[in-house]
Parts: sequence; structure tokens; C-alpha cells
Amino acid sequence: MGCVDMVRAARRARCVECALLVCLAAMCSHPSRGAVTPELQRAVRQGTFEVVLKKPTSDSLKYEKPLPLDLLPFKERTDTYRS
Repeated sequence: MGCVDMVRAARRARCVECALLVCLAAMCSHPSRGAVTPELQRAVRQGTFEVVLKKPTSDSLKYEKPLPLDLLPFKERTDTYRS
């Protein structure tokens, strides 16, 4: 068996190992639990909240040149709160 054949055999073995690992990972990650119940969905919604802060009205920093605020999304520019 020459060097080229040994390299090909090693590559083939690595491919087989990778394929086996992918199959094993796919089998292990398959969800075996039931669907999310309406009660669980309701509990998650009740326990979820968003924290918002009022944006400062004046900026205490001084910049060398004006910032390109027109590059920000419209909602971010005009909204008075930051989530």
C-alpha cells in the first residue's frame, strides 16, 4: 500500500467518523417531549416582561462632528424609550 492509498484510506475513515457523529447528534437532539400545552404558554407569557427606560433628553457628550443619526432606523431615532 502506497502513501497515496494510505492518505485516501485515512480520509475515507474520517468521513465515515464524521457521518456517524452527525447521525448520532441528530438522534440525540430529536425532541421526545410532547407539545407545549396552553397552560405552559400562558405561564410563560405571564412571566415575561420588558424593561424600558426613558431616553435622556440632552446629551452631555461633545463630539468633534455631528453623528450620522440618519443611519439609525426611524423607530430608534424617534422613540422616546429604549428597551
